Amino acid sequence: MTTKPKVSVILPAYNAARYLPEALQSILSQSFQDFELVVVDDCSTDETWKIIQQFAKTDKRIQPVQNAKNLKLSGTLNVAIAHSNGEYLARMDADDWSVPDRLVKQVAYMDAHPEVGVSGGSMEVCDENLRVVSVRRYHQSDADIRSHLFRYSPFSHPLIMIRKSV
Repeated sequence: MTTKPKVSVILPAYNAARYLPEALQSILSQSFQDFELVVVDDCSTDETWKIIQQFAKTDKRIQPVQNAKNLKLSGTLNVAIAHSNGEYLARMDADDWSVPDRLVKQVAYMDAHPEVGVSGGSMEVCDENLRVVSVRRYHQSDADIRSHLFRYSPFSHPLIMIRKSV
């Protein structure tokens, strides 16, 4: 990319070939377009790296990265963050997908609320055939989030957007 993107979508992937194409396409099809997609393969043994490379050939917003050794999720996320250039970091998992207006809504919210460091959302949980089986709703107020922060994560990782400066 020649200019710094507004958003860096960071997507770790490990043996994710089954769902990865849909996850990638859901980000590439966002109504908000000023983003880079940093996809880090964590030494997969399936076709994950091949899929990442194929998508990267067709869209210049994709930054494919492959770990030299398996770093697990935390290490792979740190690699993705190190490769990111956006003002905001949006998390995404290789077996999830985002609705088309996810990024536009989160960026608008973050831009309108400079005091907010992280935003999230609710999610539909699907079975292996991608049928919705439940909906998870997360805390919305600062007080509710803070009161639950040390008991469990009040955010779903593949739904968050974080101000990189935080």
